[in-house]
Amino acid sequence: LGDRYTRFVDPEQFAKLTKYDITGVGLLLVERNGIIYVGAPPLVGSTGQEAGLLKDDKVVKIDGKSTEGLSPFEAIEALQAGPLGSQVLLEVSRAGGPSQPFSVERKISVEDPVSSSLVTTKTGRKVGYMKMKEFNAGSRRGIANAVMELEKDGAIDDLVLDLRGNPGGVLEGAFQVSGIFMEEGKDASRKTLVYVVDHNGEEEIVRLKTKSTQDTVTPLIILMDSKSASASEVLAGSLRDNCRALVAAPSNSYGKGVIQGAFPLSDGSGVIVTVAKYLTPKHTEINGVGVPYDIKLDLGRNPTKALQNGKLDFTAVDAKLAACVPPEDPSATPMPG
Repeated sequence: LGDRYTRFVDPEQFAKLTKYDITGVGLLLVERNGIIYVGAPPLVGSTGQEAGLLKDDKVVKIDGKSTEGLSPFEAIEALQAGPLGSQVLLEVSRAGGPSQPFSVERKISVEDPVSSSLVTTKTGRKVGYMKMKEFNAGSRRGIANAVMELEKDGAIDDLVLDLRGNPGGVLEGAFQVSGIFMEEGKDASRKTLVYVVDHNGEEEIVRLKTKSTQDTVTPLIILMDSKSASASEVLAGSLRDNCRALVAAPSNSYGKGVIQGAFPLSDGSGVIVTVAKYLTPKHTEINGVGVPYDIKLDLGRNPTKALQNGKLDFTAVDAKLAACVPPEDPSATPMPG
């Protein structure tokens, strides 16, 4: 196919690759024409399989609440809302028939990919440090909880989001985390998160939709490195181009600016296919290039200690953010170097 990312994977590998979409009951959920379906046979041995759920079942309700208008990511969060071992009640329609109830035990938990700590620099500046190691169904919740915890005792001076070594994961996670730090706004271009470009060169704009904005004003610095890829680059490019954050890194990020679809086969194996590429809100190419840095910086293996010791110049951060021109301005230029 001429695409180095397209590949066939066996059932065991496919189960690992789709771990980001595991709902807690062994299901992969997809959306088709605004309706949530079971997108693949439930994982072997999962409670979803034991309950009798099948590929192409239409999920009508989750714990009594309609799935109408939900994205697969939001439906996943609803399935994960209860503690491990609890029951979730699904109303499912099969082959156009009437809906029927399925009670399924939550047995698989999604690891929280976020850790955080409050750092006080030697000049007395309070910095909220957050590390996110991957994008999964717990990313938005993890970042939201971290911000709330860091700011519970009052305002902090800066936020640092560490995406170093983060290879990506669920693209929807990048969109949802963006919504924590940006308001939708009135101008359409302000709501642009990414441009998706298909094989025919047709562009689709992904715009910000959020119900969970938490902090749109505290200066935000994103740490990246050459291993920060995919969803990490979408998040950083979105926040950077919309003048909400700066990128601090020793080099450009990895440069995987393509979107892949995981298509299951009947025997549990699957095919991973590149379906599109993405551009940042200022139409900057990521694939093969990476997200550029605004501040050349390597905080090393102990970033909190480096922050305490003043290795990051927050005064320069404030100046660069103030000079940024958002993408809707016709005179928009890249972030000053």
